[in-house]
This record gives sequence, C-alpha cells and structure tokens, in this order.
Amino acid sequence: MSEELLRAARNGDEEAFAALYQKYFPLLLRLKNTYYLRNYVSEDWEQEARIALYQALRTYEKSKGVSFGSYYKSVISNQIYSLLRKQNALKRRDQKDEVSIDQKIETEGPDFLAEITLQEPLAIQHLLLKEAIENCEIQFSKIEAKIFHYYMQGVDFVDMAECLAMDDKQVMSAYGRVKLKIKKHLKFYNEE
Repeated sequence: MSEELLRAARNGDEEAFAALYQKYFPLLLRLKNTYYLRNYVSEDWEQEARIALYQALRTYEKSKGVSFGSYYKSVISNQIYSLLRKQNALKRRDQKDEVSIDQKIETEGPDFLAEITLQEPLAIQHLLLKEAIENCEIQFSKIEAKIFHYYMQGVDFVDMAECLAMDDKQVMSAYGRVKLKIKKHLKFYNEE
C-alpha cells in the first residue's frame, strides 16, 4: 500500500478514500456473508465500512509494525462485533419481558384468553369497516373529512376540536353527520 494514498485519504482526498474503500471492499463482503445484523441492508453495511475506514485512517500508526490492511480489518471487525453485542443485548431485554401462556393462565387464570377472543372480532370489524370505506364515494365536507380522518387515527374529540380550532359542539355535530353518511353508504354497500 502506498504511503501517499494513505496520507492523501487521511488528509481528506475523496478519490484516495474511494480507492482505499474499493481495495478493501472484498473484506466487507466477507464480513457481510459471515455475520448477520438484523435489519441491515447493503447500504448499512457499506456505511459501517466507510466509518471503520475513516476511523482506521485517523488512528493507524505505521510505527506499530502492522499493515494498514490488517489494522483496518481489526477496526471493522470490532465495529461489527460491537453492533452484534448491541443487538443481542436488545434481544435479551425484549425476551426478558416475554411470558408464556402457562404463566399467564397461572397468574391471571384462563379468563385472559376470553378477553383476547373478544378483542379479535372488534379488530376484524374495524378492518372490514376501513376497507369498505376506503374506496367509497361518500361526499364529506372539508371539516367532515378532517374529522373522519382524525377519528380513524384514534384522536379523541377534545383533541380534534383543539386541532381544528372548533368547539366541542361543532366537532360532535360534524361527527354525527359523518356517522350518518357512513351508515347510508354501508346500507347501500350491503344491498349490492
């Protein structure tokens, strides 16, 4: 490796940096095929490689008797190990909060399953309603459309009134019109 290329890259020469990056790109591919980082795509791996190259350029000392390639390999490997440790720590933290069904039955009794099965039909009904309304031709006024949008997002009426600079009575009135129009549409939808 030429000292001039290292020096130029260290001093901010983008072409020299790109040349070094290309030279060590096979190392990145080898690491990428060896280790799995959850939710990391090629661009993420490349970014980590560039960061490691930048760090290696800043901290490399030829006087230590190690080639730049070996030094860069240790820097990028350590960076990957660090990311793996973080991901595993997060995974352990997430698993710590998991509870088996047997534990739930033991602590809460079998009734907790009944609550889950009651919630499921409501979720399905909400999904079906959303699908039925998504492509419909209901003519809402601008205010009604905003209130319907907020309602579908789960915003409560007090917050709607605040966001739209309206009083509660106006919001409830517009919401009533929205409900009426939706009921008419659904009645027509069911007849088809």
